[in-house]
Amino acid sequence: MSVGNVRSRRLLLKKREPVQLVARFAEVAGWEYVGALDRDPDQLINHEMKWQVDASTSVHFIVDDTGVDQSGELRYLVVLGADREQVEQVRKSVEDARIDVWKPAELNRIADLSFGSGLPDEQVRAMLRLGLGAPLTATPKVEALFERGTRDPEPIVRFATLHAIAQAEWPGCLDLVRGLADDEHPDVAELAEMVVQAFADEGLA
Repeated sequence: MSVGNVRSRRLLLKKREPVQLVARFAEVAGWEYVGALDRDPDQLINHEMKWQVDASTSVHFIVDDTGVDQSGELRYLVVLGADREQVEQVRKSVEDARIDVWKPAELNRIADLSFGSGLPDEQVRAMLRLGLGAPLTATPKVEALFERGTRDPEPIVRFATLHAIAQAEWPGCLDLVRGLADDEHPDVAELAEMVVQAFADEGLA
C-alpha cells in the first residue's frame, strides 16, 4: 500500500461521502488513479482506492467496516510517502477542500461526551473514530480518553479502546494495553496481547 515510510494523520470523513466525490477531488487535484483493493471481510481487508500524487507520494481512500463498530463503516483518507513535508502539504490540501473531515478537537469532544451517554454503542463509535483520527504524536487529552476507555465497565468499550490505541500507534499507551492482558473478558484479554505483539512487530514497543 505504501510508497514510503511516512504517513499523514488519517482524515476521517464526517459523512459517508460517495467514492465519486473523492474521485472528482482527486481528478481536479491532478492525482493519477492507480487502482482499487476489493473488500475481503474474511481477511479483514477493507475496500481501498489509491491515487499517485508524485513518484513518492500517494493518497488512499479507505472504507473501514472490518472493526468492532457494527453500526456502520468509517471512511477516511490518508497520505503516504517518503517526504514528511510533502505528505503534510497534500494532507492540508485535502483538509482545505470541501471534503468534510473531523478535526482532532471534535473527535476529543465527542469521545468525552460519549462517556456520559450511558450508551455503549455511542462510546464504541466515538473511540474508534478517536483512534483512526488521532494525531501522529500523543496528546494528553487523547491519552486520558484512552485510559478512561480501558477502565470502562462495558467489555465492548474496552475492546474498542484497544482497537483505537492500535490505530493511534502511540508507544506511550502500551501500559494501558498491557493492563488489559488479564481482563476478565477473554476477547479483551486476547486483543490486548495481539496489540502488544503488533507494537513489538512494528518496533514501537
